[in-house]
Amino acid sequence: MKKVLEYLKKTNRWEIAYSILLALMLVLDRHVINMDASTSTLATTSISTVSIIDLPLLVILAVVAYLLVQLIKYLIVKVTPLIYDKPRTNNTWWIGVILFVFIAICWIPYIMSYWPGGIYNDTLDSIHIALHKEPMNNQNTVLYALLWRLAFAVGNIFGQGEYGGLKVFTAMSMICLAALFASFIAWLYKRGVRLFMVCLMTLAVAIIPIFPYYGISLWKDTTFGIVMFLYSWMLYSMINPIGEKTDTDKMKINIHMLIRFIILSLLVAFLRNNGVYVIVFVSICILIFLRNNKDLFKKMLLTCVSVILVTVVIQGPVFSTLGYNTTGMVECMGIPLQQTGYILATEGNISIEDEEVLQSIMDIETWKYLYNPIVADSIKFSEFFDREYYNSHVGDFLKTYVHICIKNPVKAVKGYLLATLGFWDATESSSSAYICKDHTAQSEYFMSDYVDYYFDKSWDSVVSPRHYISAGLIAWIMLGALMIIMGKDKRKAIAVLPGFALWLTIMIAVPLAFSFRYIFPVFICIPLYLMSVSGVLNKKTG
Repeated sequence: MKKVLEYLKKTNRWEIAYSILLALMLVLDRHVINMDASTSTLATTSISTVSIIDLPLLVILAVVAYLLVQLIKYLIVKVTPLIYDKPRTNNTWWIGVILFVFIAICWIPYIMSYWPGGIYNDTLDSIHIALHKEPMNNQNTVLYALLWRLAFAVGNIFGQGEYGGLKVFTAMSMICLAALFASFIAWLYKRGVRLFMVCLMTLAVAIIPIFPYYGISLWKDTTFGIVMFLYSWMLYSMINPIGEKTDTDKMKINIHMLIRFIILSLLVAFLRNNGVYVIVFVSICILIFLRNNKDLFKKMLLTCVSVILVTVVIQGPVFSTLGYNTTGMVECMGIPLQQTGYILATEGNISIEDEEVLQSIMDIETWKYLYNPIVADSIKFSEFFDREYYNSHVGDFLKTYVHICIKNPVKAVKGYLLATLGFWDATESSSSAYICKDHTAQSEYFMSDYVDYYFDKSWDSVVSPRHYISAGLIAWIMLGALMIIMGKDKRKAIAVLPGFALWLTIMIAVPLAFSFRYIFPVFICIPLYLMSVSGVLNKKTG
């Protein structure tokens, strides 16, 4: 027993916590029923109550998970020397150009098959705003609408009209995504990654459909994903400069790094409404890491505070004055609405006072009927949902929400688990908002399939996904990397923090339980996370 205790003292407590949480996820997954129906109800999507047998199962799975983590760490340590060589000092920019051309050529069939790109509901709103058909609104971000306005302006220069704007945006999306991956892989080559690994990564990006699919998916998640990758990459480079073994406290952040940090932070904050929380979280963590270096701490404190203040002022009073903040609080209340809906639909214990508040927002029976366990839209976008009353009585609703959750804790937890199912359960996935290769039913535009037209073959039938990557699985990979790094050198976790913060915002305010596009930025950052893990486990690549 004494030896066991001594061993436990030496173990990574973060890894133990991760193993327990992973085991808890697997235990909860046993109780999930999800038929992936288009219109989910409690008959198709539900979660049963845990039983006494789940406790020993939790212990067993936690031990297995911990051993699995140790095996993965062992394999990373053994494989790393086979992947890395010495960093290259010569100029390797031409490698990136070759990789970009190769990736772009491989992606051409996607452009030809889905021209000029898939249009999602949110995208159509931004297109209408860009074309002055609707007033400016920050629901899908002002910056994204302005990017569309720029695309239409470029299209008009060439006399292409509205379709010219779609073509420009799709072309730029594909180019930027291909350039991002090519630049990153070329950067890896410069850092010492062997040529065979460079070729394998390039092939993966070129032939795995999900990458080009996000190039032709005209939604802000592709643009945001690119910026989030650049942001995480920049943070990794700050703490892991090429060819140097530098401790964070001793590292010098020059003016060029600060400029990149400011620009990318602002882009993250303005391309998605939850981006501001990402930069606030990351900024706080950076300042904690640098607290022992007074000069560097002051420099980063001034930078971070300035970026956050600019963001808050513009997105708050400035946008409100301009009339851009008109959606109200309902857009960020998906989880409370879902938990309330679950409690009502399952006949929870509700006081007369609380029932009166909910009745004022929407008829209780209608609320029960409209409740969808995995999508909040059926409630918040219902014609029977009194948005005006809700927005003017948010405080009353929140008090009621807290009251009924306290009275119905088990139901509240179940409602939450169902509302976030796709982002914590590594075994669950869905086609919902996975990619966007079609036009929304409301779209007035049409698509052309030139591959089918010229070659009488359907590229879509070959590459269209039949199985879907779980957003929850991606989250657990990210969390695993974070826990391993935190146990070795917390400062090295800086590149993982943006993805972790993004996932947290999803778990707090996600409007639907399945949407891979929300986790896409984390998905493409996995190589950075693995590099960070390799760095703390094998100092040769640090």
